[in-house]
Amino acid sequence: MSYPPPPPPLNYAPYGGPPKKNRAGLVIVLLIGVVVACVGAAGYIAYDLASSRDQEPKATEQADSTLVAPPSVKPTPVRPSATKPVVKPTVKPTVKPPTVKPKPPLTKPQQAAALARTFLFHLNANRPEAASALACVATKDFVPNLIGRLVGPPTSLTVARTVEAPTIVVFQLSGSTKGRPATGVLMVQIVEKPCVQLVQVTTS
Repeated sequence: MSYPPPPPPLNYAPYGGPPKKNRAGLVIVLLIGVVVACVGAAGYIAYDLASSRDQEPKATEQADSTLVAPPSVKPTPVRPSATKPVVKPTVKPTVKPPTVKPKPPLTKPQQAAALARTFLFHLNANRPEAASALACVATKDFVPNLIGRLVGPPTSLTVARTVEAPTIVVFQLSGSTKGRPATGVLMVQIVEKPCVQLVQVTTS
């Protein structure tokens, strides 16, 4: 019966070479270094992310505060408005109209003088009908004939003198008629309403 040969010793180098070194410790140290480096890198990255997250709200808050803050508006100076002077209405004093006293009625001689002026105005204007209308009732047919016979255009007669009597006023006339110098007399009765009683005109 044969037995196998015994195993070579641990430090035995085949082929006559040096024994191999044990590198298991070196591998373990390298693995531990790699793990520590990975853990450190992961921690740094986590810290960086956490710090960036903390800063983002602040930046957002700053942006929000910048957007929300109302724009600064400079107050516009208010110019004082020029106050217009209050114009008080001028109260005019009440002026009472002057009291007009009624004129006293004309006397009969004054009424006769006014009638004589009207009569001569119609004669000078060559309106014998209007002059004849001023004659008295008793002489309204006689006076028109005298006017037609004694007076003619052109005529310009005026009162030269007045003589008053209780019932009649006599007016002496002067001027011209029918283009010739003339004198005359005009009688106005004033008993009732003044009227022409007689007219007499003489040309030279």
